[in-house]
Amino acid sequence: MKSEKRKKLQKLYFVPRLCLMLLLFSYLCPLYRHQTSPIHHHSPLSTVHCPLSIVHCPFSTLHSPLSTVHCPFSTPPPLPSPMRLLLFNPENDLALASGDAHYTPPASALAMARDMQDFPMLWAEGDDVILRRDSSVVDAQGALVATTLSQVAASITAVFPWGWSPLLVRQLRDAGLPDALLPTVEEMKAYRSWASRQTAVKLLAQLREQWPDAFAPEGNLLRGESVWCITEDQVRTAHQNYGRSMFKAPWSGSGRGVHPVTAALTEKDIAWMRRVLRMQGGVEVEPFYTKVRDLALEFWAVDGQVRYQGLSLFSTTAGGVYSGNVVASEAEKEAMLAPHLSLHLLSEVRQRLCVLLSHADLPAWYMGPVGVDMMILQDGYLHPLVEINLRATMGWAALHASKE
Repeated sequence: MKSEKRKKLQKLYFVPRLCLMLLLFSYLCPLYRHQTSPIHHHSPLSTVHCPLSIVHCPFSTLHSPLSTVHCPFSTPPPLPSPMRLLLFNPENDLALASGDAHYTPPASALAMARDMQDFPMLWAEGDDVILRRDSSVVDAQGALVATTLSQVAASITAVFPWGWSPLLVRQLRDAGLPDALLPTVEEMKAYRSWASRQTAVKLLAQLREQWPDAFAPEGNLLRGESVWCITEDQVRTAHQNYGRSMFKAPWSGSGRGVHPVTAALTEKDIAWMRRVLRMQGGVEVEPFYTKVRDLALEFWAVDGQVRYQGLSLFSTTAGGVYSGNVVASEAEKEAMLAPHLSLHLLSEVRQRLCVLLSHADLPAWYMGPVGVDMMILQDGYLHPLVEINLRATMGWAALHASKE
């Protein structure tokens, strides 16, 4: 029963265009207007044809000659708690950007979150239960456990949402969960700060400092830099240095909050910059890079340390908005990358990121996914740290689908 449920979910949820809808950071909801267009993915292994009605994807156990990484806490995470509470709250990035425990997400976001409320069945294990949008609780097979969360709150031993925000903490507390299962106000502040793009800017600078030969101009390995700005003058200076650039808001997801600018700032660019500085307190400025493809490395955090979980290959629109994930084994994904990137280099980057993240003051209370987005650039260069997601991602979920 559980296997059939998961296979059904895989067909429903891993169509690339549907993944875009489910991450919901497009208020215009373009998927509802273009549901009939098929999507084709080409790889040296196979051709994947993905209309919305069915997905033909290789599902197999993750395996790769490079998949063993010797880094801190590389052993599997603890077994699931006797009764973990899972929930899918993809509006989380919007709530985190607000920082307000009483934030109201857009109606379109809430509607799509309701449509995907059973998505955690894909990674549910053992006695895990899932909180649905009507406050009912179901088990990993979808059977009703309770009509309200308060009826089973005393049995819950851990909470595993898609992502954390002050809004979610308030909602779970109001629903009857005890404070012992929820991050404190100070812990939530630290989580929000770490989840900012400022962290990616800082860690990229540390990686460049620790690995100067790989980033050397005469090298043919790594590229990537960015600047964190808190004033308009700083943004303008960074833009003058870079020319064509990407402006990024501190908190946003799936490519939202990213604003491309040309060599000359327009009134629209200035208005965007000033609004983000006023509302979120900072802007990341990054040079524009010509990208060959997107990828990410997915890690799992426990007690402030990380271990590697798997590779994510995803696609974005021309504007940088997430549009879908490849569901395949680790070896197959590496084969897709091999024509564009040295797998030895990728393995070394993975090792160094394991160490870097494990010394990056991750919130000690947080146990869950950490995803590092990357880009393969022209001429085989790799940008090893574009963004960091301190939450679950579709790439992380795709790892679970690939194990079926």
